[in-house]
Amino acid sequence: MMEDPEQPPSTDSTAAIGAGVCAPAGARVEVGVAAHVRAPAAGDRAALARFAQAALGALGQRAAELSVLLCDDRFIRGLNRRFRGVDTPTDVLSFEQAGPLPGSPPGPPAPGPRETGPLVLGDVVISLDTARRQARRRSIPEAAELRELLLHGILHLLGRDHGDGDVADEPMLQEQGRLLERLP
Repeated sequence: MMEDPEQPPSTDSTAAIGAGVCAPAGARVEVGVAAHVRAPAAGDRAALARFAQAALGALGQRAAELSVLLCDDRFIRGLNRRFRGVDTPTDVLSFEQAGPLPGSPPGPPAPGPRETGPLVLGDVVISLDTARRQARRRSIPEAAELRELLLHGILHLLGRDHGDGDVADEPMLQEQGRLLERLP
């Protein structure tokens, strides 16, 4: 994970505290916490990694790698400004690393391993400051908000995007809701 908001997220273990989860033939998920951030407990990070692994499996991505960085508003604001041109903090950002495979149809990557190994999806960056505020405002546990933001980021990495209307007109948000209801 990184400290410089001028660079896209990375998996530099010197800059973050992490928890990884990898099951046989399962998705590899690394959850890091920016060094200067009040982090959730290690068990909470591991639970978030297990949730991401379950979500990837439900989405047909059992042989995938994903990096998650938990940071603060200052850090994500820098990323948002640099990569989206929006100078405000946000709750979650996704940075795709995989890109479409040559000759593959548009949409999410094909499930299963490629010849070179698991598909590296990319990074999901979540602001703990914003997640905590949103959880309080919605009167839900912080862990539930983090799961929703993580799933939202994963869906973006798999090629889903927002529609132009309300939730009823946004297939991505509908899919997100269905997955949240059935994932452990």
